[in-house]
Amino acid sequence: MDLFLGNIPFKYKESDIHQIFDGLGNVSKVKLTLSNITKQNKGFCFVTMPVDEEAQKAIEALNGKEIDGKKLELVKVEGSIAEWEKKMLRHGGSGKPGGPSNNFSKGGKIKSGGSAKTFGGGPARGGLMNKTGGSRGS
Repeated sequence: MDLFLGNIPFKYKESDIHQIFDGLGNVSKVKLTLSNITKQNKGFCFVTMPVDEEAQKAIEALNGKEIDGKKLELVKVEGSIAEWEKKMLRHGGSGKPGGPSNNFSKGGKIKSGGSAKTFGGGPARGGLMNKTGGSRGS
């Protein structure tokens, strides 16, 4: 079973993730997403546990558990890891699966659609405009 582990400390490495799951079952794979700049993880990872019963036991034991001052979020991945990773990176890895802030619906499934976030401000804030008018920045 593939699991999403969110809200992990940025300093954590693959060995730290294995330690979190120690005693809860076999972890066959850990996929950390690293920042190209800091080389630290982006606050989430994906864990594969081949035995579903062990994965469910890990969810019950770890979801909501506080580690290093952060409350872990552990849920089953519905769909593919690639879809989840793409969605989390699009939303900066913030929010939690099931929350409205990152376009996941309850139960961890990815919703289609959703509103786009805007960045940088519009013309009233001195943002860049296209050729139809407005300021070209500050």
